[in-house]
Amino acid sequence: MRTLANIGLGYNNIASFKEAAPYFLNALLLNPEAHHIWDYVRRSFFNMNRFDLVEKINLRDPNAFRDEFQLIDLNNLPKQSLDRLYENEIWNSSA
Repeated sequence: MRTLANIGLGYNNIASFKEAAPYFLNALLLNPEAHHIWDYVRRSFFNMNRFDLVEKINLRDPNAFRDEFQLIDLNNLPKQSLDRLYENEIWNSSA
C-alpha cells in the first residue's frame, strides 16, 4: 500500500494528477481506512477539476471509481506463499 501511495505522490509532484489517482485508489483498496490517502486523492481530483469525483470520496469506497480508473481486483491477487522462496536454488544447494 505504501509503495502505491508513494508512486501517486510522485505523479502529484510533477502535476500528473490523472496518473496519480489510480495509484491512490489502488492503495485504498488495500486499506480503505488510510485517511491520509483519501486526502491525497481528493487533492488530485481538485487539481483535475473533477469535482464530481470529489463528491464520491464521501462514500469512502475506492470501488466507486472503477468506472473512471483501472483498479486491481483483490480476488485475483496471488496468495502469499513462501514456497517459491524455498524452491530457489540458493536454499537447495549442497555447498
